[in-house]
Amino acid sequence: TVTPVCNVVADNTTSTADITEGQTKSLTGAPTGGTWSIVSGGGNINGTTYTPADINTDTTVVIRYSIAADGD
Repeated sequence: TVTPVCNVVADNTTSTADITEGQTKSLTGAPTGGTWSIVSGGGNINGTTYTPADINTDTTVVIRYSIAADGD
């Protein structure tokens, strides 16, 4: 039996434009239905909205968009 490799790729299409403390960023990805997680940096994610943590210096935040494996 040969099981094909999942050919669906998660694509984080969120803008990489800077935001400041007190602002939020709308997270966008394809295909829909994936989950968001913070890989590095601070803040929190509620649904598809990222809110940065209170910081005193510029901080880079890396956010991952993941989708479930294709079970076909």
